[in-house]
Amino acid sequence: LSTGAVVAKSGGLGYQVGIGAVMGYSERFSTQLEILYMNSPIELKNFNGNNDKYNFGGYQVNTYFTYNLSIPEEDKLYFGPTIGLLMNLGKIRSKDDTYDTTPTYFPSGISNDELLTNSNGFTIGASFGLNATYNKFKARISYNYGFSNHFKDVKSTGEIGEFGFIEGESVGEAKLSSISITLSYKFGRY
Repeated sequence: LSTGAVVAKSGGLGYQVGIGAVMGYSERFSTQLEILYMNSPIELKNFNGNNDKYNFGGYQVNTYFTYNLSIPEEDKLYFGPTIGLLMNLGKIRSKDDTYDTTPTYFPSGISNDELLTNSNGFTIGASFGLNATYNKFKARISYNYGFSNHFKDVKSTGEIGEFGFIEGESVGEAKLSSISITLSYKFGRY
């Protein structure tokens, strides 16, 4: 999570589960549509120096375009570059409902309540990666870059801010990027 509003770090590995459909327009070019549930754990350092866990995930709708460098054949490995558009639907959720509602996150003074209530529930991003396919098995490694600001409507709620944040003022940008490895199995015909 890239932001100056809070001290954030990865909360460990996340996961995605879902379904998708692959549509081929030619022997080398295909489009894939996915509907997933995503868990992206992020830890935010609170004013007491402890880390509170949040999920910056939710439901995600993805569209990928893949170009295979060779013509796909049965019992042969083929691969190629892939690009995609990612759309996240769902607000930030806390891993524990007992966090204090007073201004707790340094340096901006964001409260847990402000974060959960006013975080952006619709974000978009782009994905760039490499796709490999063998028969009905597919693997993709990609870098996912977030364009949208998760903290678009989040405002400072207290006087904790040491770096110029004022109560009621926007805390600026918070963009989420990740690296993902996706494994899938294709049902139906080749």
